[in-house]
Amino acid sequence: MTPRRVLASQSAVLVNAGATEPEVQRAAAPAPAAGAEQASAGRMSSVSIAHWATSGLTSFAHGMNDAPKIVAIGSFALVSGMTTTHLLVAVTLAMAVGGLLVGRRVAERMANDVIKMTHVEGFTANLTTAALVGVGAFQGLPMSTTQVSIGAISGTAGTDLSRIKKKTVRDFAVAWLVTPPFSAAVAAVAYLLLR
Repeated sequence: MTPRRVLASQSAVLVNAGATEPEVQRAAAPAPAAGAEQASAGRMSSVSIAHWATSGLTSFAHGMNDAPKIVAIGSFALVSGMTTTHLLVAVTLAMAVGGLLVGRRVAERMANDVIKMTHVEGFTANLTTAALVGVGAFQGLPMSTTQVSIGAISGTAGTDLSRIKKKTVRDFAVAWLVTPPFSAAVAAVAYLLLR
C-alpha cells in the first residue's frame, strides 16, 4: 500500500472513531518516514485494543453489580429444587440475552449520542465506569451502571461542555427520574392483585 493510501485510511479510521479535527489533520500530514507510519498505525491499534479491553471490564463490572441483586430478589420466587447457583446462572443468561437484544441500543446511544469520543476518551470512560461500578459491587452499593457510564462519558468533555449533546443526557435523566415511581406503581398494583 502506498504511503498516501495508508494516510487516507488512517484518516478515515480516525474520523469514524470520532477523532477531533486536529487529530485528523495530524494523521493526514505527510509522515517523515515509513517507520513513523507503521508506529502511528501500531499506536492506533494499541489504543483500540485497550478500548475494547476496558469495554469488557465495564461489562464484567455491570454483571457483578446487577446479577446478585436480581438473584436476591429472585430467591423469593425459587422454583422447587432450584438452588441459588441455578438462579445465578439463569439470571446471568437472561442478562446476556437482554443485553444482546435490548442493551445494544442503549449502549450505542451512550457511545454515539452523548459525546463524540476518540478511542482514548472511550478507554478513559470505560476504565472509570469499570472501576467505580466494580468497587461499588464489592461494597454492595446500589449503583446504576448506565448512570455511572453516562457521567464518565460526559466527563471526557473536560471543560468543553459544548461537546455534550444535552438532549441525549436530558432523555437519560428523565428515564432515571421516571423509572422509580413507575416501578413502585407497578409493584403496588402487582401486590394488590396477588395478595
